[in-house]
Amino acid sequence: MNEMIKFVNEYSVSNYGNDYNMCVDLTYKYPIKNESKCRTFISRLKSYLNKNNVFIDGIFVNEYDSNFSGLHNHLLLYSDSDFSTSKGLIFNYWKNIGLSNINQYDRKGNYGNYIVKHLNKTENNNWDFIMNL
Repeated sequence: MNEMIKFVNEYSVSNYGNDYNMCVDLTYKYPIKNESKCRTFISRLKSYLNKNNVFIDGIFVNEYDSNFSGLHNHLLLYSDSDFSTSKGLIFNYWKNIGLSNINQYDRKGNYGNYIVKHLNKTENNNWDFIMNL
């Protein structure tokens, strides 16, 4: 697990020479239990940002809520745009899908540790790179 935490924490610096800029939590209005549907929604978000001249990459994970009634997502994002622009675009896109919580990344906040804690506990607690979508 420690190797995975280190990998997640270093991914952006290793690939882009800069740390992540955002920690993003995404929920859905209606329960989603299928990991592939989460991937579709995040892929559409990525496409929307790209159409608005914002490049993003990073890592996302799926996690069940405490009642195991539906999935939500945690993302560590690197963006080539400023935080305010990226945050506004993500919020405006996601508001029709569910709720978003978007914060500036702070390495001291241990968000990388937080997002890997439930990986592979169920068949839907998976992770992937944003660039794979």
